[in-house]
Amino acid sequence: MVLSSKVPPNNRFHLTAFGVGTQRDFWPQNVFTAILSCHHRRQVSQFVSCNSSSNLESHLMNTNLQEFPTEFTSERLLLRCYRSSDITLYYRMLQDNAEHLYEFLPPFLINVQREGDIKAWFDRQNAEWNARNLFIFGAWNKVTGIYVGESYLANPNWDVPRIEVGYFLVKEFTGKGYATEAANAAIRYAFEHMKILRIDLRCAVDNTASIQVAKRCGFTQEGCFRQHHRKKDGVLVDMLWYGLLLSEWQKKQ
Repeated sequence: MVLSSKVPPNNRFHLTAFGVGTQRDFWPQNVFTAILSCHHRRQVSQFVSCNSSSNLESHLMNTNLQEFPTEFTSERLLLRCYRSSDITLYYRMLQDNAEHLYEFLPPFLINVQREGDIKAWFDRQNAEWNARNLFIFGAWNKVTGIYVGESYLANPNWDVPRIEVGYFLVKEFTGKGYATEAANAAIRYAFEHMKILRIDLRCAVDNTASIQVAKRCGFTQEGCFRQHHRKKDGVLVDMLWYGLLLSEWQKKQ
């Protein structure tokens, strides 16, 4: 099923999203552990306040980035934070891609039962965005307005500063280069707007699609964590760790 929505105008707003390309091997567990423990907005706010640090504040002051753009574009894609008007689309996407995304999404997203669950998820994303902990962007084709997937930036360490990139695509848009394009767009966003110095990417050793995305985006494989991740079918797999430095990225621009 093709999911579409009108491509929004280039206005800015304060919501957030959470995404990754062709296949997502994992979701940042520290983020999800915190989010799942926050059943109410007040609890989310408490989580936000305890995780906001002077390092983040210093970084924002030094880079003069009190606000990050909430939308940006690439050659074919518009990437933006989710809006309340996206709730139905996102719910349908999860229903239509449950099997395709089963291995890569957390159970609470795979098993959503109603659109209200998506609203709660978007609200929690918004809190994480405001805390500068998690940055999720839905991806739409700029011309057709069709939704193709997500790209996200997560697990920041503002001491360095560094952050992790991820992505997913809905099934019908895999194999068309969208994962690489969405990842590259998020990478540019992190380096240019967040003033990040290093970006991490992790994937399972058997995820050939994400390995190719990492290579095409210019990442260097820096390690292999043996039997580091247990898939939902119980199989243990090695995890590959990739890194991309700002200086390396700049040489290729």
